[in-house]
Amino acid sequence: MILAPSLLKVTPSFTLPGTVMQFQQASGFESLLANGAIDVKLNEFDKYAYVHYADIRTKASVGQNYSNQLPSVSIELDFAQTATYLHQVNATWNRRDVGSVSQWNFDLVNAQRHGMRQGIYQNIRNAALYGINPSLGEGILNTVGATVVSSIPADPYGNSSVTTIDNGWMAQQIINIIAAIQVRTLQSGRPCRFTICGPQRVLAQYWETQVVQVTQYQRPGAGTATIRENADAITKFANGNQIDWVYDDTLIGKGPNGYDAVIFALPEIEKPYASVINTNEWADTNPSISDTIILLADKTAPTEVTMPIALDSTSLSMEMLTTSGWALRPECITILGAQYP
Repeated sequence: MILAPSLLKVTPSFTLPGTVMQFQQASGFESLLANGAIDVKLNEFDKYAYVHYADIRTKASVGQNYSNQLPSVSIELDFAQTATYLHQVNATWNRRDVGSVSQWNFDLVNAQRHGMRQGIYQNIRNAALYGINPSLGEGILNTVGATVVSSIPADPYGNSSVTTIDNGWMAQQIINIIAAIQVRTLQSGRPCRFTICGPQRVLAQYWETQVVQVTQYQRPGAGTATIRENADAITKFANGNQIDWVYDDTLIGKGPNGYDAVIFALPEIEKPYASVINTNEWADTNPSISDTIILLADKTAPTEVTMPIALDSTSLSMEMLTTSGWALRPECITILGAQYP
């Protein structure tokens, strides 16, 4: 549908160049994915994607004498799967539509193209965060095995909402969540890239406005640093970690207890290793997948198909195949319920 009323302007007059465009939030959800982007590996006709898992339980005999009965290696192989989904959209126009819009200094064909891409990209964002079929555990928020913290732990004064909690306490909770993820994934002491994704009204408090309060005792960032600056500085000093803070307002009300959801994620991990006596020797058996959260796609941008149709009109269709957001290692995700205000 195109709404382009006729223009009536006084002459002489001046019209500002450009257009006041309606803005939509540019979601930062891709930062939750491995390497900060979708993973283009699908064929356009694939219906499912699979991943293989391998686990081991090993014992070895030890003693001063030769043993007649020796333990053996117990290897368990398994797989996981997720469905693929085709995102599609269509637009049609004729030369009269193009003419009616041209008086507004507006390119109708280009506008349709960008609008269609936005529709598909918003679908992909929803698939990444919430899944197309949430009941199947699709989407980052529905990951089976992810750690869920139902609410921010109350500070010493009993406050636990975003706007009332002690800022130094909140910075410490963020650091604790990040440290817990590193412990669960055996990444302690290694520099890692973390992503924290949440609504603006929550993260903006941590990012811009909430300065760590001055108290009668010294604590990091007191009087000078925001919650984000404090958490960034401490985790970087301790392990060389990097934290990417990104926004997505669709997470409002999507967390535990109906609170806003804040997602803490470790999108990539490294294989733990030791120099000579390697107690993680098993991991060298096969190349290990370092990506922990992925969204597979058949291409980086939608395929376009343009064709003429009846009544001197043109039809433009776009399509793109993706999976939902897929956590290969659920232990890399923590979902926090943030009460606002």
